[in-house]
Amino acid sequence: MNALKTLLIAMFVMLGLPSQAEASAWWKSNLKIVNEFDGAADVFVNGNYKGSVNGDRTRVFEVNPGYRQVTLRRPGTGYVLLSDREFFYSDSTTRLTIKAPKGELKIRNDSPVPMLISACANEPRWVEPFTNIVLPVRTGNVIVKSQVREREGLKTLTTKTVWAEPGARASTTLRYTPPAKTRLTVVNHDGRDVRIVMNGRDKGTLRSGDRMVLDVRPGEVDLLATEIGGRVIFDDDLFVSRGETERVDLLPRAPRYTTASPASRPPERPHCPLAVSAY
Repeated sequence: MNALKTLLIAMFVMLGLPSQAEASAWWKSNLKIVNEFDGAADVFVNGNYKGSVNGDRTRVFEVNPGYRQVTLRRPGTGYVLLSDREFFYSDSTTRLTIKAPKGELKIRNDSPVPMLISACANEPRWVEPFTNIVLPVRTGNVIVKSQVREREGLKTLTTKTVWAEPGARASTTLRYTPPAKTRLTVVNHDGRDVRIVMNGRDKGTLRSGDRMVLDVRPGEVDLLATEIGGRVIFDDDLFVSRGETERVDLLPRAPRYTTASPASRPPERPHCPLAVSAY
């Protein structure tokens, strides 16, 4: 091939057609590699190393005309990103594009609460505590987003980039320690069932001797406790600090007596007259 190339170039020059440099350029072909993958690719033509193309870059290589086997591999692993037999015409450019191969990403939720996890174009999925999920992804840089549900709604925890190497399953672990809950504990010592109302919302009946644990927002809390008949036994504004648990004890109250019900009056003390003696 080289001898034929030299002969043709000499003939062109003798005939006064192009110059030697122009004839040599006419004989060459170009291989243009467009790398749309995030990582680098090594370029081989007929098994010979031609160079490397970085991720998201374009590079042009000079090759001889004719059929050529072009192979693009990942450095280090040797994973074949593209392999094709191409015919290269003289004084022309052949373009090959590297696409990101498909892969898998295993994500572990190493937290005590469920997480809403999304990666690439996948629909967000809930992952239970201390379990794994495997998602199909496009290899390269994979954006992973995690959220948890709180009283105010969904809270974004992290948005991280995970590298997914072609030909291997990538993995990552997400950890989250939820803050301590803010709570109010009500203990009923009153001896009668009471109705609990917090911030104007009915929280149900608290039986005598039982306790009720309420999740609250940090700050001021309005707590009302009434007997089933409607008598108020507790009505006050409390302040609960974030992450703390405040306790309210509903203590027994002395019974009330009215003149309308003589039977409910307390017993009178016995009358003991004083003895009077004369001198």
